[in-house]
Amino acid sequence: MKEVKVFVSGCTGRMGKKVVDLVDQHPGWKVVGGFGLGEHQYDFPVFDVGNFLAVNQIKKANIVIDFSNAVVSEFVYHSLASKYCIPMVCATTKLSKELIRDMQTQKRVPVFQAYNMAQDVYAFSKAVCSLAASLSNCDIDVFEVHHTGKKDAPSGTAENLAVAINEALGDTHIIIDNPPFDNPRGTNEIHVHSARAGKYPGTHKVMLTASDYCIELEHTAFSPMIFAEGAITAAEFLLEQKPGYYNMDSLCK
Repeated sequence: MKEVKVFVSGCTGRMGKKVVDLVDQHPGWKVVGGFGLGEHQYDFPVFDVGNFLAVNQIKKANIVIDFSNAVVSEFVYHSLASKYCIPMVCATTKLSKELIRDMQTQKRVPVFQAYNMAQDVYAFSKAVCSLAASLSNCDIDVFEVHHTGKKDAPSGTAENLAVAINEALGDTHIIIDNPPFDNPRGTNEIHVHSARAGKYPGTHKVMLTASDYCIELEHTAFSPMIFAEGAITAAEFLLEQKPGYYNMDSLCK
C-alpha cells in the first residue's frame, strides 16, 4: 500500500482537527505537518504561517488539505502548493476572485477547490437550481444558520447557492447579503440571510415565494464531520488527477 503524506493547513482549527483525525484513521495515510495556532498535542510539527521551516516539511507531502482562512490559503497556494507542485484541496471560504481565477486557469498542479466539501450539499444545490429555473416570478431567499464561532457571514455555501441559482436563472438577479428591512424589496433580487446561534454545524434553506404559494428546501448538517470526510474524498480523487482545476462538478459528474 502506497503511503500518502498529508500537510494540513489549519490543523488546530475546528475543521482541521477533524481532518487530522480522519487521516490518522485512513490506511496508509499520515499527517507530516501543518499550519496552526497555539498549543497542540500532535506528533507532527505545527508551524506558524510563513515559517520558512514549513517548506522542508511540506515538500515531503503528497497533498495539502486546507481549512484555514483566505489569507493563509493564498499563501499556501502560491508559496507552497503551486511552487513545489503539491496537489491541494482547498476548502476555505471567502477566497479572492483573483485567487480563484488563478486556480481555474493554471496548469501547474492539481487543485480541488470548493466552499463546501459535502456531496449531499452539492446535490441540494443542484435540486434548488433546477426548481428555481422551473418557476417564475418568485421572491428568492437563502437562509443560513451556523454556530456562534463562525466568523464569516454569509457562509461560503450560502453565497455559492445564491450564485448558482442566479446562474440557473440566466444571471438576471442581484444578490443582496443580509438586506435591511427599511426599503421595499425590488424585483429580481436574491436575498441572503445569516444567523449565528448555539452549536449549529450548518443549516441552509432556500425559500421560493410567489403570490399564491411558498416552497422551502432545507439542508441541515448534524455533524461537521461530513465536511472533513468530503475533503478526504476530494484528496483521494485529486491524487489521481493531472494538473489543473477541479471542483464538486468534477467529483460528482
